[in-house]
Amino acid sequence: MKKNLRLLPIIICGIILLQSCAKIGAGIKIITLNETIQSGSIYTLDMSAYGSNASTIIITKQATLFTISQIDLDPATAKNLYRFSSDGKLNENESVTISVNAKDAGRCERDGNKTAITINFTIVQ
Repeated sequence: MKKNLRLLPIIICGIILLQSCAKIGAGIKIITLNETIQSGSIYTLDMSAYGSNASTIIITKQATLFTISQIDLDPATAKNLYRFSSDGKLNENESVTISVNAKDAGRCERDGNKTAITINFTIVQ
């Protein structure tokens, strides 16, 4: 009987540990942004609204005609920024899709919130 009483706290701790590593809300949040920019100007999107600097941020669908289309860490603010620029002609349309996989703190490094951001650009002169 005493053996069983010693085993009980170990079982309870194991259950608590498994619960703390549970995955929070599966699913992907989809966001679409429609932006109009002037040819040659630089569009900047602060990615901190969609995940922390520990998030995995990648471009999953790249534009076809662009001068700049990249994600950089801004040294002044220490934030991830997406930048886009194109020297396209009048009323050119471009589209970029960015995937953000945010990690949930304290959740055993499992994937947390996922966001797919599609940005539709209309480039004007």
